[in-house]
Amino acid sequence: MSNSLKNKVAVVTGGTSEIGEAAALALTEVGAKVVVAGRHEKERHAIVDAIEKFGGNDFILPGRCDETRFFVPINVFKAIEFPVKVRRKRAVRRLWLGLLCIGLALRAHAQEGPLFTNEVLVAQPEPALESGPESIWESSVGEGFRSSAQSITLSAGATYGFAAFGGRESHDLALVSLTYGHMLGHTVGQDHWYRGNFEGRLELFTGAQFSPSTEWLVGLTPHLRYNFATGTRLIPFVDAGAGVTATSIGPQDLSGTFEFNLQAGTGIQWFFKDNVALTLEARYIHFSCAGINDPNRGLNGVTGLIGWSFFF
Repeated sequence: MSNSLKNKVAVVTGGTSEIGEAAALALTEVGAKVVVAGRHEKERHAIVDAIEKFGGNDFILPGRCDETRFFVPINVFKAIEFPVKVRRKRAVRRLWLGLLCIGLALRAHAQEGPLFTNEVLVAQPEPALESGPESIWESSVGEGFRSSAQSITLSAGATYGFAAFGGRESHDLALVSLTYGHMLGHTVGQDHWYRGNFEGRLELFTGAQFSPSTEWLVGLTPHLRYNFATGTRLIPFVDAGAGVTATSIGPQDLSGTFEFNLQAGTGIQWFFKDNVALTLEARYIHFSCAGINDPNRGLNGVTGLIGWSFFF
């Protein structure tokens, strides 16, 4: 008989089963001090007889309601170490089963889907959600327009006329305008205070003079606008344009129906929606015929406009 486990203590649970009995006897034969636990009263006699051959004794552990018997070949009231343990395979299986259940539960929570299916799973790309219209902004609202952004603006306002630069009368006007705009490229001036977009605009306007007399006018003016990218919903701009005007306003300041118009101004757009803005604008305007006819004193005034802009 080998004494490879001499002075070692082995604990065998389920020792009254056939496998437990064989393990206990095998450990006893190689010199181990064996502690055996078992629940089967009828099968315990054989293991007791076998262990008692090696000097073991059996006792009932106090306080156990099921009176599980332990067969201990040593003094149980002396502190001992347990370097060797032989556990039942059933406990190991239960441990692995518990770990498997936890793993499957975590997987189900992560995937939010069934764990098992009778159907063959085929990996398919998820259908893309329908996206809304392409944003007019390069990144987020106020961070610069896309180069493809376009706009339609409807505005109304009035001109306060003043006699200046050779003009002899103050011409007060009421105006409405319809303007189409298109960005002329990507945002420029990155990382600078003037970061923004150039925009080409074509304005069709009409209206009437209501002082000093009642007259009509209509005009077409190309504009170049620069929109500042502020990173907010408030987008200031500067604007300048030159076009043509037809009007019934005549002498003393204008010579005939055909006149040129010059305009320059500034304003701000408030985007209360991502693609809809309220526009406030102030312009200086000048009508004259550039010396083609006389008189050519010119019409001058300051125009205030309020408008609604839709971007797409």
